[in-house]
Amino acid sequence: SPTKVPTKDGFVFDGWYYDVELTEKCVFPFYPTKNTVLYAKWIEARTYSVMFYNESMVLIKTVDVNENGKINDVPTLSFEKDIFEGWSKDRETLFNFNTPITENIELYPIITKVYTLKFYNVNESLYKTIDVKENQKVNNIPALNLEKDIFEGWSKDKETIFDFNTPITEDVEFYPIITKVYKLKFYNVNESL
Repeated sequence: SPTKVPTKDGFVFDGWYYDVELTEKCVFPFYPTKNTVLYAKWIEARTYSVMFYNESMVLIKTVDVNENGKINDVPTLSFEKDIFEGWSKDRETLFNFNTPITENIELYPIITKVYTLKFYNVNESLYKTIDVKENQKVNNIPALNLEKDIFEGWSKDKETIFDFNTPITEDVEFYPIITKVYKLKFYNVNESL
């Protein structure tokens, strides 16, 4: 059999035939006993549209693909903070681009939101910034090292200590909860320490 399947734009190769009318298909392995001409049969390829939509549901690109073909020209999206994970038909499962295309397809981005957590020190200047994926918990929670006061934890409202086992679903500013430590001096009656 021929080692390479022929290609023709807009058509699908359907096999080799003995006759010009393409009625008698050649079955391989084929052992000719004389000079033989084989004719390629082409079937017009069906074309399907693969449509890519952005996060706002706006069509950003359409790629036409022959039936059983694969998508070669896949667009990507980029964001300042959020992470583009890939494309999906159902908005949950990543689409496998090795899948032969047999129908028109609409693809939507899977995007992981990233939120910024800002930690402020005692004088309310920015101490540290951490980016966290949506619904993730915070690892490596910063602590404040204070000379004499006690750092109790971080708060969104400057009153209640935040539970960092809570999944993050928005940008958050945190402020330290501090217990002040005062130095007391005791004097005896004759005023010496």
